[in-house]
Amino acid sequence: MKKLLLTLICFFVSFGVKAKSDDFDGKKLVCNDSVSINKLFSMVGFDFSSKEMTFYQFQTTTGILNIFKGKYKTNPQRITFSFSGLDNFLLELDRRDLTVHLRGDDLPLYRCEELDGDLEIYFKNLQTKIKNELKLKQKI
Repeated sequence: MKKLLLTLICFFVSFGVKAKSDDFDGKKLVCNDSVSINKLFSMVGFDFSSKEMTFYQFQTTTGILNIFKGKYKTNPQRITFSFSGLDNFLLELDRRDLTVHLRGDDLPLYRCEELDGDLEIYFKNLQTKIKNELKLKQKI
């Protein structure tokens, strides 16, 4: 009986650890397209909370910032994203090297790194900087 109880305790503890590692709650990633030829949105960001996330698309040449809400699913190798308002647009994050791919495509679109701090403020500050630079160029 003690052996069975010990086995059950080990099972539940290992299940709890796995579930915790699958959860990206509180993680923030900022990604750039340095690994891709895609220049449409040269920066993206992911702000995870529970099984929901906020997705930021930022175009550094115009200062346009788009923000979408979405959901994500995890497995040991990848995190798959889906976004409301962006039908048939599924991205996957490779957990080993933090690269983002279109689902079914092996070529990475973005390389990511973790960011401390508020991701929305990060992108808003970047947007202000780009827009100010564009205004200065127009005056010249």
